[in-house]
Amino acid sequence: LKRLSYLKRKYSSNIKQDSKWPVLRRMLKICDTPSLCDADKTMVPIIALTARHSPLRDIKLIGRARTVQTVKEEGIENMIDFRNIVEALMNSCPGEVLVADSHQSSYSVAGELFSAEARRRHLAGILINGSCRDSLTISRLDFPFYTKSVSPMAGRCTQLDTSLLYIPVKIGNVTIHTGDVLFGDKDGILNLGQDLERIEFLANRAAEIREHERLVYNEVLEHDRCLIEFMNVL
Repeated sequence: LKRLSYLKRKYSSNIKQDSKWPVLRRMLKICDTPSLCDADKTMVPIIALTARHSPLRDIKLIGRARTVQTVKEEGIENMIDFRNIVEALMNSCPGEVLVADSHQSSYSVAGELFSAEARRRHLAGILINGSCRDSLTISRLDFPFYTKSVSPMAGRCTQLDTSLLYIPVKIGNVTIHTGDVLFGDKDGILNLGQDLERIEFLANRAAEIREHERLVYNEVLEHDRCLIEFMNVL
């Protein structure tokens, strides 16, 4: 209990929002992952996860990460214990993204109840490097929810291992730390890091790119101009 209390104090300071963050979040709302990738060609997107929320709505994930890993159970292949994820969810704050690593297990670690609680807490979204269930209900929520797979069979929820709270989570080739700014849409997810000045620069550049491409798009469709005319400025 002492260690858990220490962890809460230690990491609450890491994810405390900077005064710039509310403005920066509004700037990011007009961006998308393609424009942000065009603004920084060195960025590595997370494409291993699939959006489980409604595909018919323009739902974006914008928030700061709270990371957690599950406990691997002995004796049953791929069995994991998601008690750590419950703990992380119960200590999460509005605007955070819960990022959970269930070691790509085929056992689900979250579903409609988790997504309902996350939405009640005004989280910015959930990322799971593993499975979820209740996908139909989740798809009806206007809440960003990404997982690697779907499985109706849930893992166990008994063991709390505080050493796995708030430690880095690796999804594909991207490592996410608690406090990192995450951005996601239908095309993928980006880890923008924690340098808010750099993120502000990327957001401004991405907004410029989006506006330019919108103008070209309109010229091609509304004025019958060939795309090749614009290739030197794209």
